[in-house]
Amino acid sequence: MIIKKTILYTYCIVMLISFLSCDSLYKEKELMICFERDKNIWIANEDGSNEKQLTFLGMDYNPSFSIDGDTIVFMRSIDGSYEIIVIGSDGHGEKRLTYCAANESYYRPTWMPDGSGIVYYRRIAPSPSYIALMDKNGTVKKEYLLSGVSGECLSLTVLNDSKMIYFIWG
Repeated sequence: MIIKKTILYTYCIVMLISFLSCDSLYKEKELMICFERDKNIWIANEDGSNEKQLTFLGMDYNPSFSIDGDTIVFMRSIDGSYEIIVIGSDGHGEKRLTYCAANESYYRPTWMPDGSGIVYYRRIAPSPSYIALMDKNGTVKKEYLLSGVSGECLSLTVLNDSKMIYFIWG
């Protein structure tokens, strides 16, 4: 019984030290949020202070921070289709990653939890639809055909282990 309590106490102390270390690392880089306002991409501190507008065309949606916080991926309306764009969190280095074919659009881009790539929904009207993965430079790595679905992907999330993609269809 004493050994079990000693192991438990040791575990608790290790977890507390780990938590305190993470907390100090967390403070080294302030947490930022990215969001859409008036169809443009903005960033701000976690408390909403220091807002900064990054895009100005009025056609941008669904921003998502990379794991290191240095890059934001989002979708932009261009010539009636939606494309995937990345931009530095400082507002520099904007790069278009996709170029739609006729009746094609890319939606809901989000970063993989490990930062290795971007998951997105691709639709060729009136069908088919795909959930796909590209690397950080826009090279398509995998596409999964969604058969028997109609409507649109409303939300796309990758779980932290990167082994499951969760999406809501409507």
